[in-house]
Amino acid sequence: VSSESGPLASYGEQYLCGFRAGLSYATDGSNEINGTTINVEYRDDAGDPDKAVTAVKELIGDGVNIIAGTASSGVALAVAEQNKVLYISGPAAADAITGINDYTFRSGRQSSQDVATAGTFLDDISGKTVTVFAQDTAFGQGNVAAVEAILGGQGATVNSVLVAEDVTEFTPFAQQVLAGNPDLVFVAWAGATSGA
Repeated sequence: VSSESGPLASYGEQYLCGFRAGLSYATDGSNEINGTTINVEYRDDAGDPDKAVTAVKELIGDGVNIIAGTASSGVALAVAEQNKVLYISGPAAADAITGINDYTFRSGRQSSQDVATAGTFLDDISGKTVTVFAQDTAFGQGNVAAVEAILGGQGATVNSVLVAEDVTEFTPFAQQVLAGNPDLVFVAWAGATSGA
């Protein structure tokens, strides 16, 4: 279950290509492990938590016992909270996915790892100002929380500029960021408007 359409379709496509390649490699192209055939069904969540939860419930009802995927942190959280079946989260990065329950495991990095790396861009983080520029989504809010916990915990002053996921005009937000005179701008953005 992943984004084959919607704002995170490019991430979903990358995940699915990697999944297929990994499965082929792990099974020498047979889709079998110790004589057991692995049947894979694909569902497009379009980045919509409700659509994903519905698809997962249908799959579980059909006897599927492992769910994998999703590029969206909001979708991953909804899927993990709703079901008691092995769920292997894909590229969704929100830290809240880790440890959400005994059924959910991560197959990709998480926001706190990105933040810890970004903290190394400054020689000394203590006393510095960090502005998080992100979408006002589970992913963006998770990144703000990670920056506050990790870099704020090292003595940085952390503020944020959170904007709607579908924004295409960034000038007023760039002005907000610049007005804060940050030493580091941590950008946490995903989807079709990433280039802009």
